[in-house]
Amino acid sequence: MKKSICFCLVFFWLLLLPSILMLSFPVKDFSESENRMRASFPSFDTESLIDGNWAKDLNSFYGDRFPLRGFLLKSKAVCELLLGKRQNGNVFFGKELYQIKRLEGRDTVLLKKNKQAVDNLASHLAKTGKPCEILYAPRAIDALYEKLPTGYPIEASQTPWHILTPSPLTELLAKKAARGEAVWYRTDHHWSTLGAYYAYEFLGRSLDYKPLPKEAFRIESVKENFFGTSASASQFPIMKPDSILRYRFDGDEDFVVTDLSTGSTHGGFYVDEKLASSDAYASFLGGNFAHLSITKSGESPRPLLLIIKDSYANCLVPFLARHFDIEMLDTRYIRSASYEMLDEITAKEEYAGALLLWNAETLSSDAGLTPFL
Repeated sequence: MKKSICFCLVFFWLLLLPSILMLSFPVKDFSESENRMRASFPSFDTESLIDGNWAKDLNSFYGDRFPLRGFLLKSKAVCELLLGKRQNGNVFFGKELYQIKRLEGRDTVLLKKNKQAVDNLASHLAKTGKPCEILYAPRAIDALYEKLPTGYPIEASQTPWHILTPSPLTELLAKKAARGEAVWYRTDHHWSTLGAYYAYEFLGRSLDYKPLPKEAFRIESVKENFFGTSASASQFPIMKPDSILRYRFDGDEDFVVTDLSTGSTHGGFYVDEKLASSDAYASFLGGNFAHLSITKSGESPRPLLLIIKDSYANCLVPFLARHFDIEMLDTRYIRSASYEMLDEITAKEEYAGALLLWNAETLSSDAGLTPFL
C-alpha cells in the first residue's frame, strides 16, 4: 500500500513539476520567430471553466512556453515536407516558394455582422453627398491561386466571398501575379507596394483623382531579407526572402503623421527603425494606430479623405496622400468609434470622401466594427 502511495506521489510530481517550471521560467511575451504575442495566463472564472475556454487558453499558454518550441516547430515543418505534405501551421508551401495562408472554416456569423456594419457605415457616409468607396481587399489565397499546390480546390477558401462582394481588383491582381509581377509578398499576408500601387490606380475613378504613372515615383528597396507573417507561421526550412519597396517622390518627407490618440508626430510616411524589427512591414506609417492624421506641411488645406481600414491601407496611404490629406481610423484598435466621431470629420469643409478598406480575413476574425451595427 505504501509503495502504491509513493508511486502515485512520484507520478503526480512528475506531471506537476514541468508545469510549475514552465510557469516560472522567464519567457519573453513576444515571439520573434513567430512574430506574435505569446498567450498569457488565462484569468479564471466559472463560466470559462464550464464552457471549456479556460482549459483551451491554459493549453495555449503552456504550448507557447514548451521547451525547445522553436526547434520543434521547425522540425515538424521539415517532416511535413519530407512526407510530401505542402502545408504547415495552416500555410501552404506554394509554387515559386510562395507561402500562402490556407484560411478555411471562417467565422461566417461574425463576417455577416461586419458586412452589415460596413453597409451601415457606407449608408451613413453617403448622406454627405461625397464619394464613399468600399474595397474588400483580396487575401493572398484569392490573388495567388495559380501559386497554390497542384490540385488544391480553391473553392474551399472562398467562404467570405459568398457574403462579401468581390472587387474587380481581385482578378486584376490575380492576372498581374500570374504574369510574374510581385503584387504580393512571398512570405507575408499583405499585398506588396506594387500591389498597393495597382489598388491606387483602381481607386482613382471612384475617389475622383487622376492616378500618377509609376514613372512619377522613385522606387527604393529598403529591406532585401524580409520574412513576413506567413513565414513565421509556417516555419518552413526553405524560403526566399522578400524585398520591401518604397515608391518615393520629391517632398514625401514633408508630410506629417500624427497619432491623434497621443499627439505624437513624425515626419514622412516611413519609420526606418521598424525595418530591423520582426515586423518590417510596420515601417509603413510606423505600424497600426487607432486614429491617425496625415497632412502635408506648409500647404493650405487640401481635400480630406477619411479612411476606415486595417493594415492593408498602410502601404497605400503614401500614394493617396499625393491627392488628399487623410484622417484614418483602424477599427481593430479604436475604442471610441461612433457615428458622432465620423460626423465631426465629415463636417469639415475640406472633406472630400471616404474609403472603407479591409482585408476579408480581418472581417472574418475581428469584432471592431461592432459600434456600427
